Amino acid sequence: GIDISTEEGADVFSVEDGEVTKVYAHPMLGNTVEITHAGGIVSRYSNLSETSLPTVGTKVDSGAKIGCVGAR
Repeated sequence: GIDISTEEGADVFSVEDGEVTKVYAHPMLGNTVEITHAGGIVSRYSNLSETSLPTVGTKVDSGAKIGCVGAR
C-alpha cells in the first residue's frame, strides 16, 4: 500500500473508474472506502471524514472525488 500524507480536509480522488463495493469504519484505519476496478483490482482509501463517504454501489470515474481526509 501507499500512505500519502496531507492536511485534514483535503479532497481524495479515485485512481481509476470503478464501483464502491465497501464502506466501513476500521478500528485502526478509520473510515474506509473500497472501490473495485476492472479485472477485480481493489483500491482502498482510509482515514476519511465520515461526512463525505459515498454509498456502496456508487459508480465512480477516474479522478472522481470520493471523500475528504479525516482527523485520524
